[in-house]
Amino acid sequence: MKRIALSFFIVLSLVLFIIPWKLSAQPYSKVTHTSGTQIIAGYSVTVTSLNSAGTNSSCGSSPYHVGKFNNVTDGYRFELSPPTEHVRFEIAGSDHNEEIEFKINGQSYSINSSELSAYPGSCNAGFYAFVTGTGKIGFSGPVVGLNAGTTVDIGPRLISSVEIMETGAYSGSVVSFLFMRDTILYIDSINSSSLCQGDSLYVKYWASNFRPGNKFILQISDTGGSFANLQSLDSISLTISGVIKTVIPPSLLPSSKYKLRLISRFPERISAEGGEPLEIKLRPLKPVATGNTPLCTGGTLNLGALSPTPGVSYGWTGPGGFISGSAAPTRANMTTAQSGNYIATVALNGCASSDTLAVTVYAPTPKPTATSNSPVCADGDINLSAGGVSGANYTWEGPLLFTANGQTVTRHFASLTHGGNYTVRATVNGCASEPDTVNVVVQQGPKVFIYPNPGDTICAGMPLTFSAAHQNAGSNPTFQWYKNGAFTGATGNTYKPASVITGDTFYVRMSAGTVCNTPISSKPVRLTVLPALSPPAISIKAVPGTHVWPYVEVTFIANTNNAGAKPGYQWRRNGADIPNGQDSVLKMTDLRVGDTVCCVVTSNHLCAVPRTVTSNCLVMNVDLGVAVAEPRNDIMVYPNPNKGSFTVKSVAKGTLEMLNTQGQVLHQLQINKGENRINLMELPVGVYILRATDDKGQTGFKRLTITP
Repeated sequence: MKRIALSFFIVLSLVLFIIPWKLSAQPYSKVTHTSGTQIIAGYSVTVTSLNSAGTNSSCGSSPYHVGKFNNVTDGYRFELSPPTEHVRFEIAGSDHNEEIEFKINGQSYSINSSELSAYPGSCNAGFYAFVTGTGKIGFSGPVVGLNAGTTVDIGPRLISSVEIMETGAYSGSVVSFLFMRDTILYIDSINSSSLCQGDSLYVKYWASNFRPGNKFILQISDTGGSFANLQSLDSISLTISGVIKTVIPPSLLPSSKYKLRLISRFPERISAEGGEPLEIKLRPLKPVATGNTPLCTGGTLNLGALSPTPGVSYGWTGPGGFISGSAAPTRANMTTAQSGNYIATVALNGCASSDTLAVTVYAPTPKPTATSNSPVCADGDINLSAGGVSGANYTWEGPLLFTANGQTVTRHFASLTHGGNYTVRATVNGCASEPDTVNVVVQQGPKVFIYPNPGDTICAGMPLTFSAAHQNAGSNPTFQWYKNGAFTGATGNTYKPASVITGDTFYVRMSAGTVCNTPISSKPVRLTVLPALSPPAISIKAVPGTHVWPYVEVTFIANTNNAGAKPGYQWRRNGADIPNGQDSVLKMTDLRVGDTVCCVVTSNHLCAVPRTVTSNCLVMNVDLGVAVAEPRNDIMVYPNPNKGSFTVKSVAKGTLEMLNTQGQVLHQLQINKGENRINLMELPVGVYILRATDDKGQTGFKRLTITP
């Protein structure tokens, strides 16, 4: 029983605590001034009399009297800032057939019967109010002077102004006007009803009577205007009216049906959906801005922009009022004042994206000053120099396609054709200056040459001497010898280097004893030093051998080692050079018994020691098949070569034998003195030997060649 009593006490205490808070949290405030503006409960309330409405009091209602006199309707207008959501009119002293109408926010308002209740005053004769067919309040009763009354509660709705007018034909009514100090939350306006993805959104809202710690949260609907799939955009921790500044998320899909609303935390409220639908349009993707920056003064700026979004329009802006509607504009004759940010913008349906290109235009490079050591003697050095421009790179041009880079440059071994104008340009930041020119005069002067002995290609260990020869140098020129660019200390007209290797380069500088005494240099000589090599080796052989029949073709073949890629050959017979015997192979058919054949080879290696050697020698044994006999001139064979049909002319009668190269007798014929026609067409193609023996026993030979 005690537990029940305790629980009842707690619940009762909570009810007593909560209910008065709710009642006091939303009290009505009564307006009593009849004109002008006063601050009531934090609200700015402006009262305006319409058509000279008067004042009165009745049964506790005051001070406003509304009525219709002489067909003139009068009343009052009440304006509230900020707006409220609930207003109350307590009406007393109304007579039979009187009518009262209302306007909310300047628009006629039709009363609903649920908005009427009994008049709270003690002198009310009865509740005779009703709603007419036109939305007005009417009164009915048994008699005139009914002194009827009613209470009108309008809300919740956003109310910034309200008017009450008496339209009946009697003496009018006495009215009290009250408004509720409620929590008001509504969206007043936004900066635009059509925005792009990523645009700034400014939402002005009205709010009142919110508790400390409150937060207002701005929400946006889905693409169809439904808050079932809402998205919170931003929030602000305030208890009063203000502006929420946020950004349209770039991820929101384009739509013309978005809606906005606000919610609060202390207390929790949800505003009405704000105004007209909000359109969010597609923002084109950011373009890529390109250009040929940096560039020099006077150059042409070439810009380019590309967006992955199709159908966009392009535009550019830049320093000095530069504007272009092209995707790839140009700007000629650029100056340093036109350096800066060039912005490429793409637009689609009023939405734009941009990219910025920083363009640098370099100032003109100052003109340099060119000087030289003119006049210069032929074969001397032309020395060129430029200056006057800090941090510059210099480029030279001159006669006969001369080019060089550097602040000071030298042209060696000047010739008369090297005289003329030399120009130089200075370049800073890639920008070339105007050229400066210097004229160089080249005069005919002495010349100096050097000659290596035995040559510029020598063998290792071989002594080497350089000699200097000169022209137009007078009687007492002086010399300085250089090896690989370094002075050797030698000053004579000859020079013997102690040691050399391949790649060593030598030249001499001469100072002539003449007017043109500028030191000149000879053309350099580059040495090649070859290593010493072994002597060549050679051996020869005969094919088919050294023992052959007369007139048989013998091929002599030379085989060499260490003779180089292209050795030289010289064949010799019996110690004498054989004409046309300069190849590694030699063919002979006129060999005789005892002929000695040798070959001399010369290596094409310069450094072979010795370079020339002689082969082994071959002694030929020519087998005649009988006693040795010289070829006879009293026998003629023609034609020779032939196809097997030929004529033998002999000075005597005898025997004719045909032998092959192996000495075999193939045919034997008797011949007479004079011409003998012979037909041996069946013999194969080849070389044969004719052996003729006369009637006195003397024998001779002739070679016969049968062709196809």
